[in-house]
Amino acid sequence: MSPFGFTALSGAWLFLLIPPLVIFYFLKLKRPRIEIPSLVLWQQVLQDSRVNSPFQRFKRNLLLFLQLLLLLLLILAAMQPFWRGEASRAQRLPILIDVSASMDARHEGSKDTQLDEAKKRITQRIDNLLRGQKICLVAFGDRAKKLTPFTNNKRILKAALDNLAILDVPGNPEDALRMAQALNSREPFDEVLMITDGNFPERSDFELSYALDYERLPPAGPNAGITSLNAQRSGDLSWDVFVNVEGNPAFAVKATIHIEQDGQEIDRQAIALEPGAAERLIFQVPGETETTLRVRLDPQAFDALAADNTAAIELPALRKVWVYCPKSLSTYHKALAGVEGIRVYHDSDAQANFDVVISDNKADQSLGYAAGLFVGMKPDALADLIDSGEGVSDVVDWERNDPLLQHVNLTDVVIQNKSAYKEGISEADIEKRDFSILVHGSQGPLLVRRVSESERAYFLLFHTDYSTLPFRIGFPILLTNLKELANNQLGMHEVRAHRTGVLPPLQTNPSGTFHITGPGGQQDRQSNESGLLNGIPAPKVGTYVVAENGQPIRTVHLGLLNPLETRLTGVEKLVFNQLSVEAKPGKKKTDRNLWPLMTLLAFVLLLIEWGFYQRKPGGWVPRGAGSP
Repeated sequence: MSPFGFTALSGAWLFLLIPPLVIFYFLKLKRPRIEIPSLVLWQQVLQDSRVNSPFQRFKRNLLLFLQLLLLLLLILAAMQPFWRGEASRAQRLPILIDVSASMDARHEGSKDTQLDEAKKRITQRIDNLLRGQKICLVAFGDRAKKLTPFTNNKRILKAALDNLAILDVPGNPEDALRMAQALNSREPFDEVLMITDGNFPERSDFELSYALDYERLPPAGPNAGITSLNAQRSGDLSWDVFVNVEGNPAFAVKATIHIEQDGQEIDRQAIALEPGAAERLIFQVPGETETTLRVRLDPQAFDALAADNTAAIELPALRKVWVYCPKSLSTYHKALAGVEGIRVYHDSDAQANFDVVISDNKADQSLGYAAGLFVGMKPDALADLIDSGEGVSDVVDWERNDPLLQHVNLTDVVIQNKSAYKEGISEADIEKRDFSILVHGSQGPLLVRRVSESERAYFLLFHTDYSTLPFRIGFPILLTNLKELANNQLGMHEVRAHRTGVLPPLQTNPSGTFHITGPGGQQDRQSNESGLLNGIPAPKVGTYVVAENGQPIRTVHLGLLNPLETRLTGVEKLVFNQLSVEAKPGKKKTDRNLWPLMTLLAFVLLLIEWGFYQRKPGGWVPRGAGSP
């Protein structure tokens, strides 16, 4: 195949202009004849001119040759020639551009990021668009976004490319491929180009219905980052803090970890990561007061990605768990006496809110709590589904993985209260009302659970005073689990640093309007009827402030990236359902338009011809042809 091609062969008819040019040249007006008195003085000049100009005949036709060359260049430019490259010449080409966190990585000695390199490659494609070709730009991080329709408008394409920015989120090519599939149903195409560093899972549950050109950028330089930060309660009033640092599998990294509490450095540790290794650090901080911990990674040499070098965590003040349990439940008081880290109240008016409520009084369901255990009562929502009364019930099975029942053995528990389904009722009817059955009896449910963002409520459908449960070793374990549930709900058992993507759910005022300010800009959101504010996009590392009526009510620090983004190890191939696509490293040569070059050459040739032949009003006269 010829290395050259033309996108407008119809312009070849312009070759018909060559014969008229030649004809006009030979029919042009001759110079006027002038009589002179003598030729004596001219003979010597003409002889010298012939000797010094052996190509005089050629010179007399040089203007024709220049004009023919100029016309040929213009004709070829009109035919829009191009130099064939390796890239696709599809008429419609969607380009999927990775803007995930790892695309902000740099190569050592370069200021350009991976995204900058991707922009350069796409800009070259835009500049070399052939006649009839159109490009659609789609950016993807954790979700895809269409930037332009299919267009050959270079200004629109380059403007969209210039506005692209990194999002500190993991890459999700599957969402971008699904968007491309939707585009294909409206404007068909044969091939999709994906430009990425490949830092995402290798396998994807997707049926690829078109050809995919997986163009992978060269891996960036050495990098290390903080991949996890969490704290666990240690005793009554302290936290054990765990920091995990990972590095690029291709490089060894040395760095220093700085630990700051409320802006003051309290510790630092030097680490040395072998290629592909991870380092886990543990340190302890007091928990008497609410505090903010910031962990900063300071590499000793070049670090390709800066976004994963800082993480922060907010630790609440630790205290004992407030438990309300009326005096009537004496068996519970005996069991609670052996549970550490709690303070038991007998009066429901002792606190405005409790952490744990244990009660057999229906009115106590209205108390504020994080975890509640209601004994011997049915939820009002299930009153028409379950019968209670005298009779014997046996435990058939229970959800051993539920936090309340972990390590609790209910085998051979004898229950004197009957709890049975009403006629025609099944487990599915209970689940439709947002309850889960945790303990199944021989005739119906014995323990059900209702969970919301702010509380977990458990309902024992039998009274423990009429069972052998209080005499089992699992009974105090059950109450200890209830305390830990409350600690988890209140954030006093384990706290994890938040990852980018979406802000954690926030419990606020019902149906309120809130203003969120963060690194990615500002937005207004409304809480639902239960006061839950969730689903707030947070695509950038940094601090987000949630305000109501101009007053800040919550500050959230986001600093953790997906570990795949930190490792900077792109996958060599993408595996789809019954299909795999190999990465194509290196930069593909695109088709290169030659008509701008030919137009420029024609313009330069025109300037030369004009300057050389038209610089005098009478034109250029060969030496010796004028007066001596």
